[in-house]
Amino acid sequence: MGHTASPGYAYGQLERAVRTALSAKDGGTRRRARAKADRWQDVLTGMATGSLRIGSRVPVAGAPAWVTLEVVHGGFATGRCLAEVPLSPAEAALCPDGPGRTDRERLNLWYLTDAGLAALRCAACSPPSPTGSTSRRTPRCRPSRGCWSTGTPKRRST
Repeated sequence: MGHTASPGYAYGQLERAVRTALSAKDGGTRRRARAKADRWQDVLTGMATGSLRIGSRVPVAGAPAWVTLEVVHGGFATGRCLAEVPLSPAEAALCPDGPGRTDRERLNLWYLTDAGLAALRCAACSPPSPTGSTSRRTPRCRPSRGCWSTGTPKRRST
């Protein structure tokens, strides 16, 4: 059984984003609306070409089920993987001139350096934030506790 979704909803969202991009007084709002319109255009193009199957467990042709996809309002996949999105300013600051062909590749390679591995070890032994976000953890690690200096995170006592 094929998975289908009406492009009408996506078209309405595209129309709304374009209207905001053209009429908003604030430059930031216009910029965000243009980006949103681009994502909805990606959805409609993917639906039209058949490269997206909205409603399927694997909606992007050629992408494995375990890949995290970029999704817009309503659960519509855009066809892009989240690993393709631009780096956040904090991520970009970690590896501004490292090796690699793309920003994402430079960041991944940075995590293989001593500093990157230390950051990963620290993240592994830091508790999640109260909101569930992994981006703002309170580090428990300290070089004196062994996380950064020995390369092995100390086990938490239970």
